[in-house]
Formats: sequence, structure tokens, C-alpha cells
Amino acid sequence: MDLRKGLFSFNRNTITTFKVVVFWVINKRMLVKKGEIRKLPKEGLGSGEVAFKLKQKCWIARPDPRKGVAFVLSGGGNYGALQAGALEILLERGIYPDLLVGTSAGALNAVFLAVDPTLAQARTLSQIWATIKPEEVGFSHPLVVVRRLVQRKPSFYDSRPLAQFIERHLPAGIRKFGDLKVPAYTVAVRFSDGTLRVFGDSPDDLLLDGMISSSAIPPYYPPWPVNGELHVDGGAVSNLPLKVAVERGAREIYTLTVDEGAKPRENLDMIGIVWRTISFMLARQMEQELEEVRASGIPVHLISLSPKGLPFFDFEHGGELVALGKAQAQEALDAL
Repeated sequence: MDLRKGLFSFNRNTITTFKVVVFWVINKRMLVKKGEIRKLPKEGLGSGEVAFKLKQKCWIARPDPRKGVAFVLSGGGNYGALQAGALEILLERGIYPDLLVGTSAGALNAVFLAVDPTLAQARTLSQIWATIKPEEVGFSHPLVVVRRLVQRKPSFYDSRPLAQFIERHLPAGIRKFGDLKVPAYTVAVRFSDGTLRVFGDSPDDLLLDGMISSSAIPPYYPPWPVNGELHVDGGAVSNLPLKVAVERGAREIYTLTVDEGAKPRENLDMIGIVWRTISFMLARQMEQELEEVRASGIPVHLISLSPKGLPFFDFEHGGELVALGKAQAQEALDAL
């Protein structure tokens, strides 16, 4: 359909357009894709937001990826450096994504690679993780954190430095999901009702909104506002968003999953205890989603990445984590 001529222009797609409008009136859960009508996922437009609304007032799906190879990246805070190393190995092996889906740190990595899905870009991402400084992403002196607690601020840290860091590393002219070379999607959670919000379904979604919303992990960063709605870290609902990938055309999936492992490291501090406890919930959540996707017959290749005892939310070990991610990805791929 030539959208520039308007929905009701008299061209060869007029009949298809009329069908879309009729089905939209009859059932809001229907949409058109390349001349065919298909249903939206069960969660509907209010949560997954699979379709985007055009000025012409109908809903049109984005095209499915050509081959359907998806990289799905879990959350993990500073352990996102593991994923950067693993991405290098995947691309070195000639495995390239047709789409990327990520949560939290995985959302940042997914978008960055989707800008230019090449080995050179993956190496640049690894270099960023290896050299990042805590203050660049908003981490402050402990006394500042205490002051924010006394002032009843919504988080330990201000997310504006993180936003500025992201903007510095996005190429000029790349500001919306529609600017990416391959489709990417980031997941966040609406703070008002706990429903999943997928950024990237509309090409006009801002990359910064999708990345910061997905990374707004309490209590470190505050909820991120988008169009009057607050959003928090997508890991609260889907830390490894496999179903999001499948609903958007994935036919084969490689996961980069941060997993601390069954045995906890020794001498855990308060943050380590919190992360360890949360990881139990996330692991069960991921297991359930994995079972559903595998039951549909879609192959899922699990690449589990462990920080091997390196501390959570400590950005002093980026280079070590990148190296660990490379080694573990090589081992996982050799075993496939």
C-alpha cells in the first residue's frame, strides 16, 4: 500500500484497505499484513502494543523478519558486559540476527547492535563495557545516595547521566527504532498497572525511551516517563522476552541469559543478597516462558552467561566480564 497517497486512494490496494477497515470495526484485535488479516497476540494492544497506529486510523503490522533468527537478551545490570563478549562470538561464527529483543541491560545491547549488526559494532560494544565508569551511568558517592533517601527520592541514582551516556554513543541521526538497520524491541513494564510495554513496534518510538524504560530497575533508577506513563525495568514481567520475539516473527532463537548459577558466591553483601533472591524469581519466570516457546516447535539455543563471582552493579570489572562472555559463548556454541 502506498501510504503517501492515503488509505482511500484508488490504486490496486484499495480493496485490501477496505477489508482492513471492516475488520477493524468488527474486531479490534485484527490487523493487516501484506494483504492478509491475522490476529494480534492474546495480550492485545494495551500491553504488547504489537501494532502501531498510523494517521489514517488503521492498524498495520510491521513486516516479519526475512529469516526469523532472533537474539534475545536478558537483563543483568553490569553483567550486560557478558552479553557484549558473547555477541562478538556469535557474529564471528557467522550467526547474524534478523531481529533483536532485550530487557534492561539486554535492551541496551540489543539496540546498540541493531544500529549496525556487524562484528565491528559488536567489538565497539565490548569496548564500551570494558571502559565504562560508574559515574557515567549515574552512580554517585554513598553520601549522595543517603541524601536522596532522606529527601525521599524515587531511587538511589539519577537516570539522567545514563540517558546522556546512551545519547553520546548513538550515531547522529539514529534516534528512533525505525532508524535501526534490523528490527529491535525493548520491553518495559507500565508502573500504573504492571502490563508489558514493547518499544519498537512503532518506528516512531524513541530509542532513548525504550532503552531507559527497560533499564529503570528499582531501587537503582527511577521510573521513566513516556507520554504521561511511568515505566520500570522489563525484567519485572519478562526478563528473557522469548514470547515477544516469537510474536514478532522469530523462527529460531539464540538467548544470551545472565545466570549466576546454582551456587552463591561467598560473603555476599546486601546488594548481592538482593540480586541472588531476585534471580530465583527471574529463573522460574524464564523457565515458564522457555517451556511455552519450545512447545510451539521453535528452536531455542541457550547461551548461559555467568559472572563467576564478580559483584553485581560494580562497573570496575567490565573487561573481565567481556572476556568471560566470549569464553562461555564459545563453549556453548561448540556444544550445539
